[in-house]
Amino acid sequence: MTAVTKYQFELPSEGAQIFWALVDYSRWFVATDAPFLERILANNGRFDVPTLSSVLTKYDVARGFPAATSVKFGKLIDVLHHYANGWPDRMMDRCEHCIGLASSLKRKGLTQKLQVSAATKTMWFLNPEGWTLFDKLAADGMNAPAHLSAEKKAQYFYAHLESCCFEGLQNRLFKLIQQSEWRDIPAARVFDFVLMNRSNSQSASVRKADCTGYLNALPRSASDSLIALARKAQNEFGNDILPPVTRKRRGRRTV
Repeated sequence: MTAVTKYQFELPSEGAQIFWALVDYSRWFVATDAPFLERILANNGRFDVPTLSSVLTKYDVARGFPAATSVKFGKLIDVLHHYANGWPDRMMDRCEHCIGLASSLKRKGLTQKLQVSAATKTMWFLNPEGWTLFDKLAADGMNAPAHLSAEKKAQYFYAHLESCCFEGLQNRLFKLIQQSEWRDIPAARVFDFVLMNRSNSQSASVRKADCTGYLNALPRSASDSLIALARKAQNEFGNDILPPVTRKRRGRRTV
């Protein structure tokens, strides 16, 4: 087995949140999201059975959905496309649209429970522009209240993103990305990885080591251009991006 060539990179510390989120997401994008998006594009912007089944499995939301070989799975795809065709423009409207989708799937017997996270993820693949995903890791990275239901937590999550001017943030990052060789990377998903990495149990040093290994596996020109883009993003946004919600602790009642 041939060892991976070790480039002499000058890389920032683990604390450079958006630098490592961008590198980390580029790795996920190249291996996972880009192939799925290409398959959907080749199918006229629609899921087919193998692609949707793979998306649900890879994003760890397949539990509770019908088997891919069942008639119900085809009905599931029809409902997803129906909701994708009515995709709103505003973030909170999109949030409510996804909650409506999750409710419709449960009501039709196509899921066993309210699959809000899965709804936001499947809609991203059909309408990725300016949208990002809701799940427990991202919500925890925002410090969303743990006791909320999936529906209420999603509303809390997207309301906080909107209050942080998320659309403006991702537009700024989009412009940086478009000036690079990595123009296909969806800007909004980089911020998704910022939030997830804050709550991920994997240590920042392990994540940095994994990302460094990925940079070493790329052609040197690709690594250099990605590092340059990530540095620009870090300089542009710093570490104060999407600050976690500060919640007051309830004091003890006194008699």
